[in-house]
Amino acid sequence: TAWGDSQMNVLMSYMMIPWIKLLGLNRISILMPTIIMSICGMAAGCKLVDYLFGGWMPVLFIAVISCNPWHYISSRWALESNLFPHFFVISILLLVCGITRKKTWMIYLSVFIMGLSHYNYGLSIYVVPVFLLIICIYMLKSKIISFVQTVIALIIYFVVSWPFYLMIIINVFGLPTINLPFMTIPSFEGGARSGETLFFSKEPLHQLFENIKNLIKLVYLQSDGLIWSSVPNFGTVMLFLVPVMILGFIRVCGRKTKEISRVIIFTWLAVSVFDGLITDEINSTRLNVALYLSI
Repeated sequence: TAWGDSQMNVLMSYMMIPWIKLLGLNRISILMPTIIMSICGMAAGCKLVDYLFGGWMPVLFIAVISCNPWHYISSRWALESNLFPHFFVISILLLVCGITRKKTWMIYLSVFIMGLSHYNYGLSIYVVPVFLLIICIYMLKSKIISFVQTVIALIIYFVVSWPFYLMIIINVFGLPTINLPFMTIPSFEGGARSGETLFFSKEPLHQLFENIKNLIKLVYLQSDGLIWSSVPNFGTVMLFLVPVMILGFIRVCGRKTKEISRVIIFTWLAVSVFDGLITDEINSTRLNVALYLSI
């Protein structure tokens, strides 16, 4: 329970447990999961760029992310939602490795981590299933995986994520808390924050235009006006790099880019835009799934 009366994404709390046990309850033990996962996300992003583009691109990626304002900020405070983009980029790396190396177990592990990522951020309910569905259709059509392998991957995903979906159902429909021998799936006193999405807005059309405006502002002006999301005069990805980001998108559209690279990038972009369009008062945290993509 957090934010006064409602839910908190639980995975960071679990990841803090061994550090609190080892170091006691202090600032260092609380921050350890964030800093470790941000370093893992940086390494995964570098390897992902190497797989997708090769050449000198991984070096450029490391150069950019090493002085990236968003990555610095998100690595230095224990907001549980900040884990989501790191888990997401690690999962995509495993997916790409599984496809390029023809290692099905890597694809299964990718799906497992995607399922875990739900426990980092509630908005993942709009991002992860859509991403997996599009990629699944592509891999089936391209005969990268068989129907049986797809079913196995879906089973892995739902085995990991069913408590998350059950928690959503309990809180949307106001059902009582479920106490199981090994876990509790709580009904929170406060709302489930579903009202912060377009689907539950009282004025959906007006909210959609506001969301579009805020999304464009966040992407191109690199600022959401929040001191904990971006650095004044530098933004989230560095203001002077916005034209380079646009050039990068144009490069991905080119014929020289491998098909799998385009599919991954465009699917990632599609779910990020979808997230931005349906989320009210979009900011860097609520659109954090797109920040590795921007870099």
